[in-house]
Amino acid sequence: MKKNKVIHKDAILIALVDVLLVIASLYIATSLRFDLIIPRIFKVQLLYTLPISVLVIIVLNIVFGLYNIVWKYASVDVILQVFLSSIMGSAITFLITKLLSLYFKHLFIESRSIYLIFALINVLFLGGFRIILRLIGTGTFKKSFHKNDNKRIMVVGAGWAG
Repeated sequence: MKKNKVIHKDAILIALVDVLLVIASLYIATSLRFDLIIPRIFKVQLLYTLPISVLVIIVLNIVFGLYNIVWKYASVDVILQVFLSSIMGSAITFLITKLLSLYFKHLFIESRSIYLIFALINVLFLGGFRIILRLIGTGTFKKSFHKNDNKRIMVVGAGWAG
């Protein structure tokens, strides 16, 4: 019997935001590596490395099931999955670009420090985005902006049952 995968209704939108966050992460990592002034050769290498890193991170997010989650009910386990996906994605991107650099010299980013910075920023961006989705899903933002008109009650005599 074929098992149907449930795809969250906003999975495509979340994936598109992930693409933008991965691009921003790699750009910021490269900028930080070169004190905010990226040399021309590294801009070209960045353009060749970006599609590989985006593809690897998105595929890993799919493998880890990060697009099949109802973020209203997400827990710490999901943030751990984002962490593992980002770290593994950076490592796999590094390995792929190293292998491709054997055949295509100077086309891909070869600096190991950029991949380390990329992994850390990617964890912050993707994890932070997931936390924001969780807060929006639980209505935490709504509660802070609306007046609380609920009546407080106290249950007396419930004992251990309540």
